[in-house]
Amino acid sequence: MKIAAVQFEITGNKKYPDFIAQFESHIIEAKKNNAELVLFPELITVDLMPHVEGQETEILKSIADSVTPKFFSRVQELAKKHEVAILGGTSPRFLNNKIVNTAILAFADGKTIYQDKIFPTPDEVIWGWQGGSTLKVFNAPWGKTAILICYDCEFPKLSDIIAKEKPEVILVPSMTGSEQGFHRVRWTAQARAIEHFAYVVHTGTVMTRKDAPPGHWLHYGQASFLGPQEAALTKITVEGEKLKPSIIYDTLDFSALRAGREKAGIYPAREQEKRQTPIFVGHE
Repeated sequence: MKIAAVQFEITGNKKYPDFIAQFESHIIEAKKNNAELVLFPELITVDLMPHVEGQETEILKSIADSVTPKFFSRVQELAKKHEVAILGGTSPRFLNNKIVNTAILAFADGKTIYQDKIFPTPDEVIWGWQGGSTLKVFNAPWGKTAILICYDCEFPKLSDIIAKEKPEVILVPSMTGSEQGFHRVRWTAQARAIEHFAYVVHTGTVMTRKDAPPGHWLHYGQASFLGPQEAALTKITVEGEKLKPSIIYDTLDFSALRAGREKAGIYPAREQEKRQTPIFVGHE
């Protein structure tokens, strides 16, 4: 199965029609290259934000109210139009009178999966956002799939919750305010691939003001396709070039993954955890 991970350039101050045109252009290119899934990074709709200090809370609230509903509808339309699955990054949305950070995965047949971010970052807490309460593992045309949004990928507790469902690919859209934050997500994404004996696809952006035009942000991305480091599945299959807007492709072999799980006999690697003897933290 061929996946396209978009290293999406975010500059801010963008008009909605221009944003959608840029978004769709990546889908068109990915489809021409026979991708079956196109993956975008977290909080992609901040591309519409003016670069105004101190007004983030209200601007993002406005995006949740007036942009996200039409953007999510457009993602669904584009999935049908181009006959490709699209993980359209994430965007803040209102849900039961609270704002959550939600990923949308739309399929060509009209099916749509929404995944709310479980653990808000400190910035998201300042903006008044709240965490979700449900992690989904769902059957996609290619196999069992889960979505861990940025910060959520860093928590073994959440990984443990989905382990019982044996996801075969975990999709990780992210956005961070520093390169250090990016690497925290990237390294824990590799850990999730090993823990689950699964593929992980990570595409993220990092905010920088260096080289950005006045009144703009510049978010640069880097995408990675990661494997479980076992037998024929050892390599980091593909990793994109930093600071370069582009689309990174890889073909994931789910038959090889399933065969590898059977041969290794270690998934999920929880035999030790099933033992009845309790384990405690010791103090000297």
